[in-house]
Amino acid sequence: MKKVILVLLILITVFGISAQNRKIMKDRNYTDEWLTVAEFEKKSLPQSASKVVDAILSKAIKEKNSPQVIKALIHQGKYDLSVDTQNDTTIFLNLNDMLEKSNDVVEKSVIHSMLGELYLQYYQKEQWTIRQRTELGDFVPSDMKEWTKNVFYNKIVEHLTASLSNKNILINTQVEDYSVVIELGKDSRKHYPTMFDFLSLRAIEIF
Repeated sequence: MKKVILVLLILITVFGISAQNRKIMKDRNYTDEWLTVAEFEKKSLPQSASKVVDAILSKAIKEKNSPQVIKALIHQGKYDLSVDTQNDTTIFLNLNDMLEKSNDVVEKSVIHSMLGELYLQYYQKEQWTIRQRTELGDFVPSDMKEWTKNVFYNKIVEHLTASLSNKNILINTQVEDYSVVIELGKDSRKHYPTMFDFLSLRAIEIF
């Protein structure tokens, strides 16, 4: 089985989707904006692309379109990093901020899953430096660039566990509803038809 993937910090590609008409029309409302973003990317204009993404994010939040909110947040993180290579923790701040503001259970579950993976990726990238730090026990610095190995471990477990905490709602949410931010193969619906299946497999593969 192909690895279950949430597309992070890269262009998002969707394979083999047969979505409901209502969802297709909903996502088409964002087509022109994302085409504009793509054009700015081709011209290597991340700041211009970022402004369009900011507008998409505001629109998606207003319309309560969770997949588009998450897609916009992913792109925001990518552009922040391209403008400032030292700005590699912005996506964590944005996702945690959205986590606090969101009232959508599935959206929060997806964000928890993303954060679990991102914290692991960040740790793996910086593990040599992180391992040199003295463990801090239960104390968690506000700046994640000061975190120790145990803090990252606890954060990863915390978010992956939280991503599955609303089992009943996730079981009743089809994975296709989040095709905007999920890479699906032709057998995806058979292997993980619901968001609970999808997020469970992700948690296993991440950890």
